Formats: sequence, C-alpha cells, structure tokens
Amino acid sequence: MERQTVGDFWRWAYSDVLSNRNRSVFVEFMVGVALGVLDKPRVEWDAVDLRYNGHQIEVKSSAYCQSWIQEKPSAIKFSIRKAVLWNPEAGAYEGEAVRSAGLYVFCLYPEKEILKANALDVAAWEFFVVSTKVLNRELPDSKSISLAGLNRLAEPCKFAALKAAVDVSLK
Repeated sequence: MERQTVGDFWRWAYSDVLSNRNRSVFVEFMVGVALGVLDKPRVEWDAVDLRYNGHQIEVKSSAYCQSWIQEKPSAIKFSIRKAVLWNPEAGAYEGEAVRSAGLYVFCLYPEKEILKANALDVAAWEFFVVSTKVLNRELPDSKSISLAGLNRLAEPCKFAALKAAVDVSLK
C-alpha cells in the first residue's frame, strides 16, 4: 500500500459536503472564515460552535437537496432546541437545558436540483443571523424553526455581508 496523507483521508471521508454531518461542519467553517476565528481547531462536543469577540455563536445548517435520492426537496428546518451542556472535565452533562450561545447563524443551501448542486460555492449560500434573546422571546419552547419562521425574524444575507450582519446583531 502506498503512503497516504491526512488530505487523502479527508478527501475520502468528508468530500460529500451535502451530507448532513459534513454540511454542518462545513457551515461552521464558512462562518468561522467570515468572522476570522479559525485560529484553533474545532472542538467536536463544545458547548457552542464558534467564539467571536467574546460572544458565543451556534451555527446551523439546512438544504433542500441531500446526498441521497429524494422524491422532492427537503423541508427547511433548523434545530433551536435547548440542550444540557457537556462538561469535558467532569465527563458528564451538567445543569439545565439552555440555548448556550448568544447568537445563531442559520445557513441555507438553496439549490433544489442535485445535478446543479455545488455546496462548496460559498456565494450560493444564504445566512440568517438571529440573537438568542429573539429566539427565547419569540420561540421560547420550540425545538426547531422553519424557513418561514426564520424569515419572520431575520433578513437573509450572502457570505460577503455575513460578518457585518453578525456585528450588527451583537450590538
């Protein structure tokens, strides 16, 4: 067997960016790039996805088309459920269920045709920035939010405007 690299492994394991698991990590990466916060490696079970200027951010992903064969595009829904936080030092979940981040960035890949899909095309994505205060006020006990619900709370923006949208929401 010829010598393989970590890049070979990543290409083999993670090149399907439309799959739910890979897409969720990819959007964290995109938002991290926009905010300039990729100075440390991602922590899999961290309480929040990103930290930016002292603020904690949760990043969520959804898409109409998936890696598998579909009869119709998927309904757009994002998780906003409260969670009990994992304490890695104690090796246990602790406290009551909360939305631990102060801000959510919802990332939508809007392509509906699998043959046209290119999730790596950052310009195709839409982003919605919503503070947790707004979620807690408007949807205190909801576990998810639909695209229609999200459109009532925020205007979509493109990648080029994402950092500015986050900055405005944090004021």
